[in-house]
Amino acid sequence: MEDINKKIQNLEFIVAMRKMQDENTPANRSKMISEMMRTNFISPAIVSPEVEEKVRQNQEKGIRTPIHVSFKVIHTKDGKKFLPAFTDTVQMKEWKERTKMTDPVKNMVMNFDVYAQYVFGSKGGLAGFVINPFGENIVFPEELMRSLFKQKMEHAARAAKAKGGNGGSHDSQNHAN
Repeated sequence: MEDINKKIQNLEFIVAMRKMQDENTPANRSKMISEMMRTNFISPAIVSPEVEEKVRQNQEKGIRTPIHVSFKVIHTKDGKKFLPAFTDTVQMKEWKERTKMTDPVKNMVMNFDVYAQYVFGSKGGLAGFVINPFGENIVFPEELMRSLFKQKMEHAARAAKAKGGNGGSHDSQNHAN
């Protein structure tokens, strides 16, 4: 298994996020969002022991195994559910301690595209995602996520057209650690 502490290094995003919080200007918001779109976050998930063993066995054989996971969510006072996104294991540990988390969770490495897939596919069940809920607490509601995703796809299409391509595609994956 990879050491998630070495794999998840989000210094550029953390600096941009804190700068935006210190000085909430359009330029700082834009920089923070730009960095967020490139960042890999840690998301807590529950994976059954049976599935975990199958993944381990297949990893030994060099086989990637699609898995079904259940994600932990943050509940707001008004009943909305958000997927948590942590910039590092320190922030995730803070969440576990503050929520008295006793469930055995696995660290899933996810980027914006993967969060978008889950939020958009939840048909209203998820209201968005929140970065470092007990730290900086940066909330990305579904409406904002849809706008950012649309802008990203339009930019990718323009870039592909400029290169003479056909629009290209982008696959997002998540991996259990």
